[in-house]
Amino acid sequence: MTLLAQHLDRSRYVPVVVFVNETPHAAALRAAGVSVFVLEDPVYSRTASQYGRRMRLGMRTAAAWMVPRAVASADAFMHRRTLRALERLFVRERVALLHCNDQSVRDWYGIVAARHAGIPVVSHLRSVRMGGIPPSFAAAIVDTVTQFIANSRYTADVWQAALHMPPARMTVIPNALALHPACPVDIRREQGIPAGVPLIGCIGNFMAGKGQEHLVAALVRIRAQRPDAHCIFIGDGPLRAAVEQRVDALGLRNAVRFTGYDSRVRGIAAACDVLVVPSDTETFGRAILEGYAARCPVVATGVGGIPEVLTDGVTGLLVPPADPQSLGNAILRFLADSGLVARCIAAGYDTCVQRYAVAPHVAAVSEVYDAIFAPHGTSV
Repeated sequence: MTLLAQHLDRSRYVPVVVFVNETPHAAALRAAGVSVFVLEDPVYSRTASQYGRRMRLGMRTAAAWMVPRAVASADAFMHRRTLRALERLFVRERVALLHCNDQSVRDWYGIVAARHAGIPVVSHLRSVRMGGIPPSFAAAIVDTVTQFIANSRYTADVWQAALHMPPARMTVIPNALALHPACPVDIRREQGIPAGVPLIGCIGNFMAGKGQEHLVAALVRIRAQRPDAHCIFIGDGPLRAAVEQRVDALGLRNAVRFTGYDSRVRGIAAACDVLVVPSDTETFGRAILEGYAARCPVVATGVGGIPEVLTDGVTGLLVPPADPQSLGNAILRFLADSGLVARCIAAGYDTCVQRYAVAPHVAAVSEVYDAIFAPHGTSV
């Protein structure tokens, strides 16, 4: 989303971006001259009370079980302050189209605000963590959203089945990556990792489905053959403490580092010998592109949209999910085979350049906008 807003042709489309939390992305957009607004939301803002969040989510869950037809209304009601703030912003900024950046259930209050304002909606589907969607809620989403974009064919198929939408309403546009050179990061010195030892990297939030625990288990097998191997996790999230506890339980604390959130992911990946994406579920696997761009060989699980991004034995290695033994074997294979590493690095970088550059991504999204406005002869 940040890349899209930064690179849109502003003679035709002027982006206005709304967040519910301050993030580094907001700062980057402001630096690029994009108008950014931060609205408080009772569920998704970090400033929201835990009690209020639980109460509202409980209300939606109860509605889903007891009165399925009321789920859409209950969801809009619990976000009503944000919904009203969005409506006012749409008028003040003369917004002509809403592009929702996550998924339709999470973004429903924004979709309702757009409906009240009488403007079209693009729902950009990047997640399949939707829960059960009652038929009435699914129908309301399909009736209100003008066009859907999915970041992979896998994501598109899951949502088309869940919402019972016609194929013409869905456009698949893969994620993009800016191919700027990686700024060198001496992560070994920063983290006290000895020079010359094998370094395995993992980029991702610590949340359900990301699978960092499988990499920790695989590291036991890896160190049985390469006792000097180290691992570094880049990211943060609610499950980080549990993964750290598992590291301690296995006696791996001296071999594992946790950096927390770090914007220098490409530079860190470039300093690694292998990058691992151990997910149990993944709609796309953007960390794979970071590995390609950093010229670091990638091992990933063959789940969700990942096989659309990584070709086994060509641009990287695919392994089954939740299988530490296979994961460890693939990592050891890269550590032992410099020829395979060189071939996968070259093919991965070429794939990144040819399929995931920013310009064609922005052009494809702009075509979706154009198709929405063309019947009315409207410009934005």
